[in-house]
Amino acid sequence: MTLCEQNVWGKNSGTNTFIRRIASLRKGIVFASNPYDGVINEKGKPAKFEGLDPLPTDTRFDLRSGDSRVELANVSFADLVITDPPYANNVHYSELADFFYVWLRLALKGRYPQFLPEYTPKIEEITENESRGKTAKDFQEGLTAVLEKSARRLKPSGLIVFTFHHAEDRAWEAVLNSICNAGLVVEAIYPVHADSENSMNLMEKESIAYDLVHVCRPRSAQTARRSWAGLKTQVRRRAQEEIRQIESGRYGGSALPAPDVRMVLIGKCLELYSQHYGAVVDWQGQPLSLRAALQDIRLMVEQIASSEHPLPSELESADALTQVWLLALCDKREITVDSLSKITRGVFEVSDLTDHKPPLLHKKRAKGSRSWAILTPTERLSSLKLALMKAPPIVEQLDLGLPGAESRVVLGPPLVDVLHLLLASAETGDRLEPLIAFFDAQRAPIRAALEWLKSRDPDRWAKPCDLLLGFYSDMQLTALLSPTAPKG
Repeated sequence: MTLCEQNVWGKNSGTNTFIRRIASLRKGIVFASNPYDGVINEKGKPAKFEGLDPLPTDTRFDLRSGDSRVELANVSFADLVITDPPYANNVHYSELADFFYVWLRLALKGRYPQFLPEYTPKIEEITENESRGKTAKDFQEGLTAVLEKSARRLKPSGLIVFTFHHAEDRAWEAVLNSICNAGLVVEAIYPVHADSENSMNLMEKESIAYDLVHVCRPRSAQTARRSWAGLKTQVRRRAQEEIRQIESGRYGGSALPAPDVRMVLIGKCLELYSQHYGAVVDWQGQPLSLRAALQDIRLMVEQIASSEHPLPSELESADALTQVWLLALCDKREITVDSLSKITRGVFEVSDLTDHKPPLLHKKRAKGSRSWAILTPTERLSSLKLALMKAPPIVEQLDLGLPGAESRVVLGPPLVDVLHLLLASAETGDRLEPLIAFFDAQRAPIRAALEWLKSRDPDRWAKPCDLLLGFYSDMQLTALLSPTAPKG
């Protein structure tokens, strides 16, 4: 937003003077004739990586400038396609390019037809740009088209490689949807230091210094269905391993700032999720949307990356909906949209809570109100009975292939719905023993959540929580679940 010009013929200051650009061009020509792999040395400067075989200089390649949706149609089958998609709504390259295009055009319009227009073309750009009517859907569809064309021109063993980063989940959702809809799977994601600090500050309010290099390959046969509860356990373990690598100095001697930590973790989580894309199901065996998975992943990353752990450890694997209710809603009767966004760091929107069946919020009747009323467990009771009492939660055994890895995960409804059913039943005087037994597989997080509610708002929750917690002593549970326990 604050572009400025300098004296390009100057000799003593600035990085983009004519002399410095010519020097940089000379270095580029030397590198092109004798390429090598690079590394950042202990002084933070680019250097040659020693110990590798020289890169071949006679490899055939095809370098083109144009619309990838058109140019790739005429490309022969390739071993590798490398591209660099726009960063959704972060940077509008065609608008930035006008700054230097108008000067280049004066010298080049007579030799190259691409420089005949007065300004750079903007209609064809794959981006999200509200001022030009470009939506998030346009960005996803454009990126999908490019990746589909790329996938069709790949050899069976070929790879597609591109970089991307963004602070918003919806941009990640668009990119991963494009990858998978193009018949690709993410083989690996590698964090690499991106542009200079100054240029990144132009792109992000919360500056991110690392790009994620996505290495994709054509998807093989459809994978078997996987429960999200089980897959999320593996995602959490992958994220925890990645944070240990970061803290040990994997990406340099200094610690990564929080935005970079979160982005790296999200990338590694999505790497694993993408390998089961289209085959991930919820506790009812229904396909789980990428949006729902991203909500869980984002809150999981916030837990791992943050030094604050407000919820007890028994609830760290709870679904995102439950965490939002426990942290933001359980001690309130209403909430504003702004407060909800702040508490959930923008991961959840009001529609995520109103569209849930049965809903957790409903619109206040006051005209012009920006607040939403939070439904009580009793108000949701009848709908919860119909939704939850069809089949009890079950335990899934997982072989994670790692020493000490968790091997048991519960496949069941969102914990907040189970809590509301139990709390409402306690408040209305319903029999609790059958419900306690029905949801026995979730007893550890239920007990932790009840204790949390008592401490969070004792005036509201102490009485029903104490009534329920009476059933969660070892003696009570043993008697309750015993085949010889008295009936009625």
